[in-house]
Amino acid sequence: MPDSIEDVTEALKFGLKAGALRAKIEVAINATDLGFDLKTIVYLTELKEEYVKQIMECDDEDITRCVEKLKEEMGYK
Repeated sequence: MPDSIEDVTEALKFGLKAGALRAKIEVAINATDLGFDLKTIVYLTELKEEYVKQIMECDDEDITRCVEKLKEEMGYK
């Protein structure tokens, strides 16, 4: 049980950020599959170029591992 309303607020903020990150990563994956270029994907997702590059370089079978690694690097693990 959370100790205070501040704890609940922080947990909700973190959850929203993590959900938004998941959505951005999904957009990057789909845009890569559709052949969008790096600059366009960075613009669409507002992710750092280095993260988009990692997504673009991932094989389809390794995408889950890549996404987990990215979330760790971004501090969402």
